[in-house]
Amino acid sequence: TAAHVKGDRETDPVPAAIVRKMDRLYGNLTAYVGVERLEPGAIITPKGVERYFDYGASDGKLNDVPDLLANGLEPFIGRKRILPLSGGLDSRLLLAACGADYGYTFGPVDSGDRPVARLFADRFDDYWELSFLELEYPLGFRDACQTLLDGTMHAPFHELLVVNARLFERWGGGRVLLDGFCGDVLQRGTYLTYG
Repeated sequence: TAAHVKGDRETDPVPAAIVRKMDRLYGNLTAYVGVERLEPGAIITPKGVERYFDYGASDGKLNDVPDLLANGLEPFIGRKRILPLSGGLDSRLLLAACGADYGYTFGPVDSGDRPVARLFADRFDDYWELSFLELEYPLGFRDACQTLLDGTMHAPFHELLVVNARLFERWGGGRVLLDGFCGDVLQRGTYLTYG
């Protein structure tokens, strides 16, 4: 659509090639010259762009990761935390390191994630399981997601916008969503440091 980020900007061949090969970009790159995203671990505050987590700060000690994650959430003190919980290591690491007030697991009813996530359901004030098949997907969400992620992903996962809208309906605004879908906690660090 005309509302895409690109406008009349030139395509940068290096990030564009990464999008074609990997389906998404990491870090602050976009496929367009002169358009950058916030780096992972950064937020916009009244003071400007501030880092709340530095993926390159660790000397590589795996034992430091939980403390680094917990310390990184300091700018969000006092806000309720929402954690998508799967059967994977990353979401359970976030739960152990940072805790969360609300948790949810999405995916098919017969998903292998659900039985694992249920083992941790009592650690939340409210826990919710949902399936993508249970949700309605207005056409506008697909277009909005394509516009929001233009130049960063080849095939945006627009269903996540619908999930986020349902989370807002269930738990309201002013929450911090600890969602690492587009790179995951450990995986994104690997992609950015390559070591």
